[in-house]
Amino acid sequence: MKFKSLEKMNLHVKLKTLISLLVFFLVTLFVEAQLTFWDLNITHAAPCFVEVDPLSHYRLQLIRSQNTWYAVGDGTGLVYQKNADGTWNRLDSTRFGGYHFGASLFEFNNNIIKYGGYGFWRNNGYFVKFEHHRGQWEILPTNIELPTSNKLQFYDEKNHALFSFGNTRYSQVNSNESVYIDSLFRIDLNEMKWQNLGAISNKCISDFNLLKRGELLSNDRFCLFMGTTENLKPFCIDFKTLQFGELNLPSGISKLYDRIIQPNDSTFCVTDGNLVYLISKETYFVLEKKPWSELEPFIEATYPLIVYESAYLLWTTLIISTIILIFVLIRKSRNKKRTALSQTNQRFNELQFLTKNRIRFKGAIYQLNELDIRHLKLILGSNQFVFNLSDILKEINKQSKYLEISEQNLVDWISRMNAFFTTIGMNQNLLQVQDDKIIRNINIHVSIEPR
Repeated sequence: MKFKSLEKMNLHVKLKTLISLLVFFLVTLFVEAQLTFWDLNITHAAPCFVEVDPLSHYRLQLIRSQNTWYAVGDGTGLVYQKNADGTWNRLDSTRFGGYHFGASLFEFNNNIIKYGGYGFWRNNGYFVKFEHHRGQWEILPTNIELPTSNKLQFYDEKNHALFSFGNTRYSQVNSNESVYIDSLFRIDLNEMKWQNLGAISNKCISDFNLLKRGELLSNDRFCLFMGTTENLKPFCIDFKTLQFGELNLPSGISKLYDRIIQPNDSTFCVTDGNLVYLISKETYFVLEKKPWSELEPFIEATYPLIVYESAYLLWTTLIISTIILIFVLIRKSRNKKRTALSQTNQRFNELQFLTKNRIRFKGAIYQLNELDIRHLKLILGSNQFVFNLSDILKEINKQSKYLEISEQNLVDWISRMNAFFTTIGMNQNLLQVQDDKIIRNINIHVSIEPR
């Protein structure tokens, strides 16, 4: 029974796989048929204003590269080139892509590039470049994948960089939750390496509703966010100073200004970086145009876009300084303890010769006879640590008036002194006899009080 149920399960899986492949095949055929239909219509399209999107019905975006206009598919690999007579030629040889809906489109080093987009149940952070000679899109590898599926990017053409500030992690495979990455990122398009510039101001995200903005216009410095149907006022980010603020355009004096303030269903705005155009959605005629220089006086970008950058540096400096201070204090404390311990050890290992034939060792005072004191001072009162046994014996006998001692007597005396000092707490022998030498303990500090 178990084998039969397993066979049924395998059959069920195979049927599901076959059905999925069949559906994908039918969708591909349908899309290819649509693309062919688009080719026929686009090729015979009537000439129209080139700065607008005459192909919006086909989900295509216009971009200018090498003084030529191109129409690029949103979520597909389609690329069309504008001819001098107003017709369009298809350049790509791709099939349905489906992995970069909502991607940002820009031109870099005479190449058409897409960044980000949604597809296959997730946001992605891929850069793809159109290869004219092959008619295909090639992936450009980056150091990290920074996913996005909106137009919240600013292209700095002069410095070959792209700023991204609307990045969200979203995957229907794992979860339907969209996680916003609240930082401003910059990528050097020559090295293709992302850099995190810092957290974006909460005021920009919350008060100015950054993530609810769908329409924006950019030139070589400013990124203008147009008003929304939710009565959100337009605002602007200055990417030269990394500041943002309101765009206080006067209403009622310009149709273009009114469109930037409040959206409608009959017109839209585009820019070529120098001029901003108001276009009719029905006829694609230019209704009004104004240079960016007329808009710039109404921009009040005074709020810092990155609020945590200076605070981060301050906190980092403070933390590092605190760590260094703690390290210095700990080291100082250890040195102090080591010095105190050394002094304590020195005090405890100090042998002091007092008056009246007395000695002090480890804080206690002991009485010795005059002869022992005299011999000890003779050996320990010198700066030497090694003596000839014969020299010491000769000096002792020279000082003695009544009794002359032998070498064996001296050796026995040293043994007796070592035994005495051991009983009062000295861990090592004070004196040692080795061959014909007398060696004193270098760890015992000796001080002799004057008479």
